[in-house]
Amino acid sequence: ARSSPRFHNFLLSSRLIGPILRDWQQQGGIRKRVKRQAMLLVVFALAVFAFFSPLSPVWLTVVILLGIVGLGVIWCLPTIS
Repeated sequence: ARSSPRFHNFLLSSRLIGPILRDWQQQGGIRKRVKRQAMLLVVFALAVFAFFSPLSPVWLTVVILLGIVGLGVIWCLPTIS
């Protein structure tokens, strides 16, 4: 978005992600509700992937571990009220 003001404005005007981006830019964090929704989405995606995945157990474990790392990143993001 920094390289294209047009794309940046498009993202900020988005009904879905615009408020989240504005919170991040103005207050340096995300709301607790957004954090919870993001974490639930990651858990849901991992569960669906694990259930339907044709991967070997080793690769499935790698994917799940990477998902856990992603959950940790979301957890560590600053929370605003």
